[in-house]
Amino acid sequence: TLVNLPHFGQIIETFEAKILLYAASGFGKTTMLGTMPGPRYLVNFDRENRLPLEINKVDVEYDDIIARPDIVGYEELLKKILMLKERFKQGNGPKTICIDTGRDMYRVCMYYILKTQGKEMPTQPDWGLAHERFLQRLNDFLDMPCHLLVNFHEMMDKDDITGRILGTINLPGKDMPNEVMKKFNIKLHGVMEPGSKPGEWKRVIHTANTSMFAADDKSGALSFAEEPDLGKMLAKIQAKLNTTKGVK
Repeated sequence: TLVNLPHFGQIIETFEAKILLYAASGFGKTTMLGTMPGPRYLVNFDRENRLPLEINKVDVEYDDIIARPDIVGYEELLKKILMLKERFKQGNGPKTICIDTGRDMYRVCMYYILKTQGKEMPTQPDWGLAHERFLQRLNDFLDMPCHLLVNFHEMMDKDDITGRILGTINLPGKDMPNEVMKKFNIKLHGVMEPGSKPGEWKRVIHTANTSMFAADDKSGALSFAEEPDLGKMLAKIQAKLNTTKGVK
């Protein structure tokens, strides 16, 4: 997005972060939404996800979509996308959108496919249709002119060729996790590391690959290990952009 500042005769490029964040359950992924610029909007698929935000009094607008075996969840998702598109058109869309979690959004898509065909268990073509629907809806959010945070749980998978155990995002399908990860300009992996005192643990965000987990920062502004504050990370990226591309 280019913002024209006529008084300064400059065009400053503002970075729209499309962040994929994954970590083990309980890391505190949802809480990190509170560090991002507001107004914030949360597409929430699990009531309990919101509890940390409420406890920490994070100012966030949200809609709950229950991921259960019916069509309603998918229809609700479409309504929210249309509502957000309309708000951006009118100039009052949120600065940050969060999807919590990506896996739950996928489940909503699969439930819709099964329900419309009167099935309980998916066959191979149903997986293909669910993948397609999920990617379409994810693209809807990625195309919105704001920051996007999509949270995933991590899962372990075995590489067929090397036999190595690798960590990735929790999504069905052999190629699906990689296909989804490619769509984001910032991929972050959250880890718990031992602190300086015995029995102490601290939360750390990795922004580049480790031997087991993938991560990536397309801006090149972030350190390998960052504290779990997305707002500070965005400020670093914006500062780098301003120095490299500030004056046209």
